[in-house]
Amino acid sequence: MTNVTQWVAVIPTAVLGLGGMVLALAPRGEERIPAFGALALLLVALSVPFLFEGGYTAGVGASGVLNAGLFGAGFLHDPVTWFFTVLVLTGTLVVVAMSFGRLKSLGISSSPEYYGLLLMTSASAIVLVGAGELITIFVGLEALSLGLYCLCGSAVSSRRSVEGALKYFILGSFSSAFLLYGMSVLYGVTGSTELAVIARELVSVRQIPAIFGVGLILVGVFFKLGAVPFHFWAPDVYQGAPTPVTAYMASVVKAAALAMAMRLLWNGFGHNEVAGWWLGSAWTVALLTMIVGNIVAVRQRNVKRMLAYSSVAHVGYMTAALLPPGARAAGGGALLFYIVAYSVVTFGAFAVTMAVTGDRVDQPSADDISSFAGLSRTNPRIAAAMTLFLLTLAGLPPGTVGLVGKFYLLSVVVQSHFVGLAVVAAICSAISCYFYLRVISAMYVQQATDVTPPHFVSPLGTRIVIGSMVAASIILGLTPSFVHNRAQAVAHGVFVRQP
Repeated sequence: MTNVTQWVAVIPTAVLGLGGMVLALAPRGEERIPAFGALALLLVALSVPFLFEGGYTAGVGASGVLNAGLFGAGFLHDPVTWFFTVLVLTGTLVVVAMSFGRLKSLGISSSPEYYGLLLMTSASAIVLVGAGELITIFVGLEALSLGLYCLCGSAVSSRRSVEGALKYFILGSFSSAFLLYGMSVLYGVTGSTELAVIARELVSVRQIPAIFGVGLILVGVFFKLGAVPFHFWAPDVYQGAPTPVTAYMASVVKAAALAMAMRLLWNGFGHNEVAGWWLGSAWTVALLTMIVGNIVAVRQRNVKRMLAYSSVAHVGYMTAALLPPGARAAGGGALLFYIVAYSVVTFGAFAVTMAVTGDRVDQPSADDISSFAGLSRTNPRIAAAMTLFLLTLAGLPPGTVGLVGKFYLLSVVVQSHFVGLAVVAAICSAISCYFYLRVISAMYVQQATDVTPPHFVSPLGTRIVIGSMVAASIILGLTPSFVHNRAQAVAHGVFVRQP
């Protein structure tokens, strides 16, 4: 008989999936009803991991090897699933708060469809982070992508939104084809879709077909992460999508893609002769992503595009921490901490950007740096919050959580003898200070211009998000060991003893 605890891990997915379908089919009307409905469903789903944490940790035996879950290896109920489920649900909750009261000004005409799609996309993200075999990974990733295509184009009255969604759809379809082809090749070589079996079989199979299959899979993984050279979709999509959706993609989606990458590279490809090949590929991608992301961001005047390239650069830092197979537990802990810290400040930065933009989202200059000119005088609290978020992204005090996060990542990279990559990361981080400080300079040094809103009144949800992200970044910066130790335990229990 199936253990009752094995059902616990699928409850959040079921709540979001079924609830999202009901919301999407609701008649159009006042925004409050679907918004509060989405909020209630998220709170119910979020309570499950905390009330029944044993339903997730029961999936790991005393030896650290994963036991079969409710759907075998299709959906693993382990600490990594617990960690990322909480992260996905919390991030979606923040996006709902950011969206409340802003949909009409963002050009979104149907609030039930928007909130329904958001919940169903988050359900797909949870499926992706818990997937332990290739078919479930593909299904979760495609369901996540389909929801994102619709969310990116949800502002149907905005040409940039529709254009970004179309570009994302076309490029995403190509990456899905590469991913599916690579999975089929790997299945033909190993005879299984389960990551644990693939890890064992890759020790004795022919290397050339296996490397070919792994390489095609990496294309799909790096595309979803937005890593160079598969990043071309990110700037246009980030700029064109409604700002809450952009924040969702930069944090929740990136976290889900990171979980997928960790399971594939460490649980599926990490203990065989093929590992040397994917390590070299990931090393090259990490190097290019850090360099290109930071250098191109220097030239951006549009804040959303600048944050898009900043996101690309941060993917490079995180990819570097995926490299050390001999220190996977330490690398996993650093990665999990970093994605939490990065998500907090990313939500905050995009919330401030949306607050400054106000009702001028259709104007070409709405997201320009000039919109932030003199912000310290028109709204000093918003300017102070944005300063904290940007300094955190740069890894400068008082944004100590960003500095600590980069320290954890680069320590793992150096300990694994990738010293050159760590040096490049430090140099690129110094370069990033320029474009972050340029926005701060505009807020505190430049005079307000005719495009600068003299004052603005943000909805309550946006103000709550900004205040919460400020508090979270300060708390994480003062007590980083609390989250890092928990993240280290999660990574150690799942990744350190995988066959």
